[in-house]
Amino acid sequence: MEVRRSARAVMLNRRGQILLFKFVFERSHGQKVLWITPGGGLKAGEDYAGALMREVREETGIALKTVGPWIWTRDIPIEGVDPRFISYERYFLVKPGDMEVSIQDFTATERNMFRDYRWWDIGEILASDEEFAPPNIAELVRDLLRGNVPATPMDID
Repeated sequence: MEVRRSARAVMLNRRGQILLFKFVFERSHGQKVLWITPGGGLKAGEDYAGALMREVREETGIALKTVGPWIWTRDIPIEGVDPRFISYERYFLVKPGDMEVSIQDFTATERNMFRDYRWWDIGEILASDEEFAPPNIAELVRDLLRGNVPATPMDID
């Protein structure tokens, strides 16, 4: 099965909120609606840091000067698409401050899938009926906010 590599940003503002995007993903069995972190796939010849910087700029309008630490890794089999694939995701901690988000540089595909974005408090995520990826993102971010940044990337499957 093909493996698609992606870089994802755990973007935390000064208030301890995480930036998430609401996307609708088409599957053979219907739609899947998820709140996810900014990020996306690596292009040919691109490394994870380069992909993250490009994706964050395209999806948020924020031009990162550096990439924070690689904190989490996730392997997810993606079913209901043809062809099926495994999404290998590396998550990086990014603290952009309180910058304004701009979605004007979304690709056409992203615009079609996009529904909303917002900065979420951990309590709001825990109280929400929405679906998030990764599913335990509130607990993971709570650990980060308590200063528990992994010294080596943590598998969050």
